[in-house]
Amino acid sequence: MVKPRSSSKTRTPRTPQPPPPQHSIPASDPSHDPSSSGRRARLGRQRGVHISDPAHFGGHLDFTRAADKRRYEAACERRIIPCRYRDPATLGLLNISVPFHDLIEAIGWRPYSRITDLPAFVELVREFYATFEFDLPTNYTVSTPDVIRFRLMGQEFHHSITDFNLAFGFIDPAYAESREYAESACDYVQPFFSRYRFIWDEMSVDRDNYDPRLSKGSYLKDPASRYIHRFLAYSFSGRRDSSGILSKPEFFFIWCMHNNIKVNLGCWLASQFKLILPKKKRPLILGSYITHLAINLHVLDISNHNLHIACQMEPLDIPCLDKMGLVREGDNGWEVVPPGPLRPPPRSSFARASTEGGDPGPSSSAPPPTAPSADDWTQLRNTVDRLETHVTHIGINLHNMAQNLAALCNRRELLPSSRPIHPCFDDYREVPLLLSLLFAVTLSH
Repeated sequence: MVKPRSSSKTRTPRTPQPPPPQHSIPASDPSHDPSSSGRRARLGRQRGVHISDPAHFGGHLDFTRAADKRRYEAACERRIIPCRYRDPATLGLLNISVPFHDLIEAIGWRPYSRITDLPAFVELVREFYATFEFDLPTNYTVSTPDVIRFRLMGQEFHHSITDFNLAFGFIDPAYAESREYAESACDYVQPFFSRYRFIWDEMSVDRDNYDPRLSKGSYLKDPASRYIHRFLAYSFSGRRDSSGILSKPEFFFIWCMHNNIKVNLGCWLASQFKLILPKKKRPLILGSYITHLAINLHVLDISNHNLHIACQMEPLDIPCLDKMGLVREGDNGWEVVPPGPLRPPPRSSFARASTEGGDPGPSSSAPPPTAPSADDWTQLRNTVDRLETHVTHIGINLHNMAQNLAALCNRRELLPSSRPIHPCFDDYREVPLLLSLLFAVTLSH
């Protein structure tokens, strides 16, 4: 993407249309009770959820374009995974509520952080991804019309970036006319793009260079930033892994927060939606935000529908953070662990309650254990490679030192003739002896 230029003539953004008649999609299987969210919630967690012919949904899932049909078929093979939302109680317990909200406010994402506790619907998510398109012309602004296309509940929408932000409720019409909004970042800004490796050194305790495939958010110095990273991982990147990798967009957003740089969320989110289906085996993410969009566009009544629940938003709370190893129980209550590599968390009260059959409380919202991801294996492999390289260098240095000491000792006849030391030195257990001899030679001089 290229950062949009601000137009001399500001286009009046289109506001969402008045509410059309409420659409209702009947349940695909009469055996399912529409009010039983528990049974329906499990549907979306399985691969290849079966829903009756799209024609049965009042034409709302009847696609006429060949490209939409192909994308819908691909969407039907993808899992739908939940988002996580900020938990005010957890922010208070960890004493990071104020810095969290300050950072979110600095980037201009307060409305985004306030979206909570919405379900993701199977039909809605599939329809959205099957029809979503985001195409930018060479010279565009945030007001360039019709760069975003999608369908929800059978109704098609064509939006500019500004329209998309307005539809989500990320901005209001007055702010859409401001210069600050027109100049909000739609791509990596130059100070970050050219210096992000140095920025990583300033913002983290990691001694290695920043690598978007390996670097961990747990190394960030600021506790609120570490919490925000996990919020972004679930509610922007849509990851379910526990590796804690800090992607480049996530790193950029956090840097912008610390530098009071506004970021155009609608533009970044549209780019994220665009990338999902083309990536094979990538689950469908951000379904709850699609629900929020449908509600704001007045095509969905959350209190009156027959859609299938795929999953529910979950809080980013203490039990969840405890499983990740990001928090610990201290003398004064829960606290964020110091920055650095994460270790397996101790068996906290939540884990003990679950094991002993007691009431786990909110821990039921924590994600189920997952198998190691590809990123986990890649990181492990790279770590092993680095360790092998370090060991090799150590061995070479010890070998050279041994050769030099052996030559010195043999020349000065400091060793008994029964145990000469040859330049070919392979037993590193001899090092202490050689060091003591070196000390003796130093004293003799």
